[in-house]
Amino acid sequence: MARIGTVKGWIEIEKPKEFTGLEIQQIRMSFGCTREEFAQILGVALSTYGYWEAGKPPIGPARRLLSLMRSKGEKFLEEDINLI
Repeated sequence: MARIGTVKGWIEIEKPKEFTGLEIQQIRMSFGCTREEFAQILGVALSTYGYWEAGKPPIGPARRLLSLMRSKGEKFLEEDINLI
């Protein structure tokens, strides 16, 4: 868990989970997306996304984004689709 200082005080943020290739595929399939579509939503190249599903885990912001997508489900896209 990380402790981060903000203008409103300190907050604690859990480190994002490490996902297996199968878990990443399951997240994608829960959104009903092709690999190409999901890679575009995540803002990564299709080849990069392919590595993730093959078992090379994503790092950094991609892990956090996948965690949010898994926890919010389709609501994630409904709320954030205008950002794309």
